[in-house]
Amino acid sequence: MKTDDLIDILSAEVNAVDPQRVKRVVLAFVSAALMLALAGSLATLGAGWTDKFNSFGYLALKMSFGISVVMLGTYLLLSHLRPGGKMQTFKWFALLPFGAVIGFAILELALTPASHWNKLVVGTHWLECTGFIVATAFGSSILLLLAARQAAPTDLAGTGALLGLVSGGIGAVAYALHCADDSVSFIAVWYGGAILFCAIAGALAGSRLLRW
Repeated sequence: MKTDDLIDILSAEVNAVDPQRVKRVVLAFVSAALMLALAGSLATLGAGWTDKFNSFGYLALKMSFGISVVMLGTYLLLSHLRPGGKMQTFKWFALLPFGAVIGFAILELALTPASHWNKLVVGTHWLECTGFIVATAFGSSILLLLAARQAAPTDLAGTGALLGLVSGGIGAVAYALHCADDSVSFIAVWYGGAILFCAIAGALAGSRLLRW
C-alpha cells in the first residue's frame, strides 16, 4: 500500500473535534459541585438560620468572596486544561479576591480598638469554618478532577492548584450559610486560609492525579 493511500484511509476515519466540549464539561461539573455543596449546607443548617438575615451585609460579603474565587478560578482553570495551556501573565489574578478582602480587613482593624481585634480575627467558629470548607472542597474536587481528566493539561501542579482553589471557593460559598462570625478579618483569615490550603493541596495532588 502506498503512503498516500494509507493517509487517505486514515483521514477518512477522522471525526470533527468539538473545541467547546471540555469547556462545557468543566462548567457543568463546577455548577453541579456548587449546587450539591449548597444543597448539603441547606440540609444541615442549624436553628440559627433566621439570624443570618440580621447580618445580610456580611452574608452577602462571604458569598461574594466565595463566588468570585469560584468564577475567577474556573476561568483560569479552563486555560490550563489545554496541552501547553497557561496564562502566565494573568495567573496571579486568582489572588485578586484575597487581596481585596485582606485590604478591607486591614481597614477594619485600623478602625477598631486593639482590644477587639481577637474577636474580629479569631471569632468563635474558626475551627468549624476551616473544617467545613476543606471537607466540602474535598467532595467538590473529586467532581472537578473527573472533569479535568477529560482534557489534557500539561501544567499539572498549576491545574491542580486551580482545581483546589475552585473547590475551596465552593466550600466557602456553602459555609457562608452557616457562618455566625461577622467580620471582614474573620473572612480574610479563615475563609481565605482554608481556600489557599485547598489550592496548595490541589497543586500537590495534581502532579500525580492529572497525569495522562
